[in-house]
Amino acid sequence: MFNREIKKLALVAALALAAAGVAQAQTNDDRLKEFQDAVGRALPEVVGGNQELVDNLLGAKLGKQLSDTFNLSRVQSALFGRARPNFDPNCKRTGTASGDPDQGECLAFLGSEGGGGAYQQLSFSKNIALGNIKYLQRPVAKTDKEETDPKTLAVKLTDQEAYDGALKLLTATIGLDLSEMAFPPGPPNRQPELLVKSLLLATGGDDLSGRLVKSEPVVIQKVVLLQRGLDLPSPIKLGNFEIQKVRAPGQARVVMGDPLPTNPSGIIGFDIFNWQDLRPNDNKSLRAKTRAEMVDEIARELLSLGDNPPAVLKILIGLSAESKGTYGLLLPAVQVYSLPSAMPKDPDEKTQEAFANQATTGHMFEVSMVHNEEKSER
Repeated sequence: MFNREIKKLALVAALALAAAGVAQAQTNDDRLKEFQDAVGRALPEVVGGNQELVDNLLGAKLGKQLSDTFNLSRVQSALFGRARPNFDPNCKRTGTASGDPDQGECLAFLGSEGGGGAYQQLSFSKNIALGNIKYLQRPVAKTDKEETDPKTLAVKLTDQEAYDGALKLLTATIGLDLSEMAFPPGPPNRQPELLVKSLLLATGGDDLSGRLVKSEPVVIQKVVLLQRGLDLPSPIKLGNFEIQKVRAPGQARVVMGDPLPTNPSGIIGFDIFNWQDLRPNDNKSLRAKTRAEMVDEIARELLSLGDNPPAVLKILIGLSAESKGTYGLLLPAVQVYSLPSAMPKDPDEKTQEAFANQATTGHMFEVSMVHNEEKSER
């Protein structure tokens, strides 16, 4: 009798688990469907099963590459003047013990990183074709006895001056090709307005009556942001718009301040990231993925990042690169940007409280638009 009851309970438990598994599978399928619907609305209509689009992207025009234009002596002279920086001994080692290209960076510096003295630091890829270059400079620190009025930190630099200085640095000094820069659509005089951001310093405190007194924000730096982009053989039509240039691997950020006797260029620092050498991809086996494949792949990636479809979802047509050590082969791809919550640009305190305990950090990833059906050699 006892054994019979045990078997009944085991059978009931097994049926319950099976029912729960079916319900869970249905829930997961429903959630995936929600993500797929969101992706389907955001994915440009021309993407998916469009071999003509793939071939157009693969034909993007490349400019002069950094490995041909970067000149360390020129860069060193522009940043350090007549002073001779110290170089890390490992700078001369550009290969690994196994013979592969060293993926690390060379460091050159002037002054001591610790303490309050003036300091400059330049780092760049040992194999410059990898396209990573960073620079920062720090002036002599003020003493404890010196009181700094925030207004004395204000810069007079205009957006146009910051934009011109950054562009000159990136092209004439570093060697980035101007033709490989993706400027926003519109007249040239609007570029500073769209590409230059102001870094503000705001101060405040309580007065004698306990009321909060705020001062007007002070602009202390100008930040110029530039994205790499390549011209297409034929424009891509998206509704009433035409895309003549697409995003490609590589970004540059330059921080500018007022020119000073100790820093005539006004360059405070810059970061050039992943501006790697690119080469055309003549692989004839690159076949466009279907729209359903693209939607499903993007939806599954988004599902792995969050429980609900993102509040903000943007999908842009662009170019990725398949790494080949010291260069990348062009690959058609879409770049996906998602935000779990649509946070306003300048939220007040009440709005910030409403977003308490909510994730507002976005995600960015790329999904290839092609299958690589290259057969292995035998």
